[in-house]
This record gives sequence, C-alpha cells and structure tokens, in this order.
Amino acid sequence: MPRFQSNARRDEAYQYEQESYKDYKDINYSLVPEEYRGNMERYIVGREIAHDMPDFLLACIKNDLLNAVTMADHKNLQRLPDIMRFLYNDAPSECWGSLQAYERWLYLDNMNTKPLPNIYWRSQSYLRKGYN
Repeated sequence: MPRFQSNARRDEAYQYEQESYKDYKDINYSLVPEEYRGNMERYIVGREIAHDMPDFLLACIKNDLLNAVTMADHKNLQRLPDIMRFLYNDAPSECWGSLQAYERWLYLDNMNTKPLPNIYWRSQSYLRKGYN
C-alpha cells in the first residue's frame, strides 16, 4: 500500500473529513438511558471516553453485539434495542459501527496531539479516491 509522501497530503485528507462534520450538539439523546447520556454525549461531542463508561456501552458503539449481550446485566439487556436504535437513527454514522470507526472518531479530533497510525489512513475509502 502507498504511504503518505508528506504531511500536506495528510492535512488534505484531514480537511476532507472535517468538511463533512457538522455540529453534533443538537442530537436527541432520549433513547439513551439517563445514566448513559453523559457518557454518550461526551463520546460524540467531545470525542473522548469517560473513565466510567461501561464496557457494555463501548461494545454497542463498536457494533460488537455478542460482547454487548455478554457484558450486559438484566436491566441493560432490556435497554439494548433502544441504545442500538439511537446509534442507528441519531448518532453520526462516522462515530460507531466498528472498532475502526470508534478509534478513528477519537483520533481525528486529537490529530495534532496523538500520532495517527498509517493503517487508519490507508484503509479509508477517500484515500482510494485520489488522496493516496
């Protein structure tokens, strides 16, 4: 796979992604249980993980339903359809759905402070559309 030749190409790809982002502060969190709303909003708007975010919720964000069901207690097992409905209908599609989407969501916001491994950039479809 081709590697970035310069930081200019990486910056160009970053700007391409930033143009597609919108203000995520107007999202309706009513389907998310009250005790998880702060964690979900911190993840989506602040692009960071709270230290008290349950593994069950992280598994939902990563679309790892087997682990979500395994880690959920009885109460959260009943809430699972609502959480997944929120992610599918209301959450930005870029922030959930796979482990790569989850990590990419966290890395893009902190691009200037965290090193971004080449694997995340090489695997993205927009790189195959002329940014490689």
